[in-house]
Amino acid sequence: MAANVELHAPLTCLFWNAGRRDLDELVARLAADTAADVVVLAESGADQAKTLETLQRSVAPCFLAPTSDQTRIQVFGHDDLNLREVYVDASGRLTVRLLRYCGMEFLFAGAHLPSKIHWTREDQAAEVRELSHQVREEEKRRGHARTILVGDLNMNPFEDGVVQANGLHAMMTKAIAEQGSRTVQGRDYPFFYNPMWGFFGDRTPGPPGTFYYRHNGHLSYEWNILDQVLVRPEVLPFFDDVEIVTKIGETELAAANGRPDGEVGSDHFPIVFRLAVPSNRES
Repeated sequence: MAANVELHAPLTCLFWNAGRRDLDELVARLAADTAADVVVLAESGADQAKTLETLQRSVAPCFLAPTSDQTRIQVFGHDDLNLREVYVDASGRLTVRLLRYCGMEFLFAGAHLPSKIHWTREDQAAEVRELSHQVREEEKRRGHARTILVGDLNMNPFEDGVVQANGLHAMMTKAIAEQGSRTVQGRDYPFFYNPMWGFFGDRTPGPPGTFYYRHNGHLSYEWNILDQVLVRPEVLPFFDDVEIVTKIGETELAAANGRPDGEVGSDHFPIVFRLAVPSNRES
């Protein structure tokens, strides 16, 4: 009798900062191409009801837009996933949902944090501390930390708010995240795993970031990874993969220079990630 590990059908989620444009048809095509179960949009230029109608018509009639007390982040998902909102912050920049998948409950958080155009690096780090605290509070209420956070963080994976212990504490390797937490000054801070570290530069199969911006000062990263998915160590056994999308069908989202083409899509590339719950069977 040998033990085999089989995977349930992966849960596919996509996130896109639409750059204040109406990208309904492109979103629906991407959702159909990837068999997306969850669609999260930030800065959508389309009305949520219109986007929902497009997803139901073009992808699957089972898509719903669960009620939310904020309008900044639009969340759509299959009706059997629940996605009921259990927390939203006063600014509408964080929404936390319950997600039911393969008989398990997850916390699914969508975020769109303030831009560097208006906030300093220190402001952003301070705001992330509040966000991180609220996520941990919801984990306490639900009695587990099977948490997924996706969104436009308006910070790179290496910036203070994303990495520091009392921020998101998001690590670049699974090996570190699997340690669970780190203690600083007698206080325990849980890790997130941030797979987006692996997309920087041109030694990757895709683009070197999700957003391009050339600053006119001395410090300019040029390419940035602002759009990220983070998962707690408890989710690592289910985390399948993540990709930065540059093409939907025959539609190129990148201009000739490789940067996001805001005339075709958005000034951000979308990201798609998957979860797959393993089940052990004897054969």
